[in-house]
Amino acid sequence: MAIQLRPYQQEAVEAFFNALPEHKRQLIVLPTGAGKTIVFGATARRYYETVSSDNPILVIAHRTELLDQAEQKIQYVWPGVVTGRVQGQRNEQLAQVLIASTQTLVAGRTIPKPGLIIYDECHHSRAEGALGVLQRLGVFEPDGPPLLGVTATPSRSDRTELGDVFEHLTYERTILQMIMDGYLADVRGIRVEVPGLNLSAIRTVGGDYNAKDLSHVMNIEEALEVFSDYVNGVVVWSENLPCTSNIASTICGVENLLPVRYSRDADSMYDRLVLHGPKLKIVHNLVGKFTGRGKIPDSDLDSTGSRKGDAYLWAKMRYIDTGKCNPCEIGYWCDAFWLKHPSDMSLSNVGLTNHDYIVARKGFVCDLDVWPDEAPRDDPDQKPGLDREVFKEILLSCYNRANGKMIHVSGFTPWAIKYTSFGKAGGKHEEVPTEWKTVQLL
Repeated sequence: MAIQLRPYQQEAVEAFFNALPEHKRQLIVLPTGAGKTIVFGATARRYYETVSSDNPILVIAHRTELLDQAEQKIQYVWPGVVTGRVQGQRNEQLAQVLIASTQTLVAGRTIPKPGLIIYDECHHSRAEGALGVLQRLGVFEPDGPPLLGVTATPSRSDRTELGDVFEHLTYERTILQMIMDGYLADVRGIRVEVPGLNLSAIRTVGGDYNAKDLSHVMNIEEALEVFSDYVNGVVVWSENLPCTSNIASTICGVENLLPVRYSRDADSMYDRLVLHGPKLKIVHNLVGKFTGRGKIPDSDLDSTGSRKGDAYLWAKMRYIDTGKCNPCEIGYWCDAFWLKHPSDMSLSNVGLTNHDYIVARKGFVCDLDVWPDEAPRDDPDQKPGLDREVFKEILLSCYNRANGKMIHVSGFTPWAIKYTSFGKAGGKHEEVPTEWKTVQLL
């Protein structure tokens, strides 16, 4: 069953088709979080079903995570559609929707003539290589395919104009409109004064400070000097038990600590912050703590037989059951398993930048399989379904502690790297059924 579009998303789709007789190259501008992928997925389906199914729909984007997102979310509005990836070694062209990397097309990959072209993050379309791809596909020819560009930022840092590519701004919603209508959270700005920090000589690129220049005047050790009153030490986690990275995030929010991966390599965070520099106190050391044998640490409970299962139950007992953690905030984010398979999932989906909302609210961060009939890729020797049982224990503890309050869960199924049958993820079940299974469990 396809999901129902929000009113403004439906307005955007209608606006595209209303303008189509007069304008072939259209632009839709929606802020981050408004569901641009859902909009262009619904547009693709309607075009294919009502205008022309003779040629495939082509979706273009310049980053793998955008291609992954398109491949996934188009299924929400067009269940069962056949998608094909055109990226690097993948050349899946027998599909209703082709999802293509800009770089692959720039390199010369040929594809069937599309019926409709959708350009995600289309402020990149004015770049020389991307513009050449659009020219080669016939976008600017009278009988060429229509083009729909979607973006949150219709201006470019190099000051070139998108009007060279798009002839009509079809639909636009601002961040303020979305906030006023209750679809986006309000914006809060916090200014931090750093004594002695001089940024006057730092170059800017596209309105942002140049990262390389900035690194010469500001580093984490200096930041710790400024925020020393807010940091009580570190919790050390182990990449050999990836789930400890998520548990470390939970502990950090509750106890005002920093999560540090154990590594004695020169210039690692452990080397810079614990062995040298400020020599922060190790408050919790999770390295080697969980063995999957005997008793779960600091308890009388028998081990589950899984180091991962024991670790999460230990964290549940220590932080949810005791009331130290906020039971109304759960982060469902991929753990450090990514370090073993970095090509299977983008860094933007696994970093601490995803955890900060939950950490700031003293929530609980976890990452567990939801299926009862399989052992996950990251813990293949566990009893099938153990991850699910541990997850249920965590959810039940949160429910009991929430006292009837709404529980907010942020994050997403790490379908590209584990728990599904996608690529090398190692599961038995496809991506969308796994996402729905997660929702059912919640």
